[in-house]
Amino acid sequence: MIPLSHELFLMPGILDAASPLTEQPPKMSLTDTAISDYLTAVFSADSSQGSLDAALTLCNAILSDPATAHCSFHTLFPPLAKAAADKKSGTRRESAMIVYGALYESFIPKSPITEVLLLKETLPIVLDGLADKGAVVREASQYAIDAMLGLLREEALVVGLVRVLMAYIGGSGSKWQGRVAALLLIGKVAEKAVTRDGFLKEVMGRELEALIPVVESGMHDLKNEVSRAAVKTMTSLGKLLSNDDVARHIPTLIKTMSHPSKETLQKAIHDLRYAICLCRSSYYY
Repeated sequence: MIPLSHELFLMPGILDAASPLTEQPPKMSLTDTAISDYLTAVFSADSSQGSLDAALTLCNAILSDPATAHCSFHTLFPPLAKAAADKKSGTRRESAMIVYGALYESFIPKSPITEVLLLKETLPIVLDGLADKGAVVREASQYAIDAMLGLLREEALVVGLVRVLMAYIGGSGSKWQGRVAALLLIGKVAEKAVTRDGFLKEVMGRELEALIPVVESGMHDLKNEVSRAAVKTMTSLGKLLSNDDVARHIPTLIKTMSHPSKETLQKAIHDLRYAICLCRSSYYY
């Protein structure tokens, strides 16, 4: 039984609803001009550490009132996204990733109500950063992802993170490096759920129906790195199955999905028929 507080995160449309960024934001404590000034300090810093210090100062200013902190997103996110896509300046791209990392480190623990919206609006950009030609940009992107994963609550891991990752993997404009990371992140959430009884394991089990086709599509990606990551993640998802008779045939099913042929299909059907017979026998006897 999932507590009511957790059930609220599973309501249909909670992630698919129109983003508040498309609506007129309510009055916020930090003005647009102030946010712009803070961002200028981030992008004009002489070093990566200077950018980080300015980014943390920005986050602390916005979080002076955690209850209304999300109201600043309307002003903050567009210039960040523009900087992250600035092909002429690796420094601005790195600084943008540094800000995203600071946002995750600051907002997730201090204003958890913003978790889902924050991921929906920023994570695809951060994942794309893993494909940047500049090593410092890729490192800043990976740092942001690592910080985010370590701080998210269980509710947000599934309703926020996993669903955003599924959308990214299925997106036509996603970078292959980002798809690799997205698949491996789903696998990490699955592995975490396997070790726990309760909300995370139950909800990840519910998500399998939607997750399996997405991960399977990655098995047939033209990039070998993506297909290998998808196979690894599918193996992790298989561990969520509680029926041991079926679970032991997961490697055969994964092989069939990743390398479909008449022979592998026949082997999978044979194994599953055997598992079903065992389940029926145990039920009647």
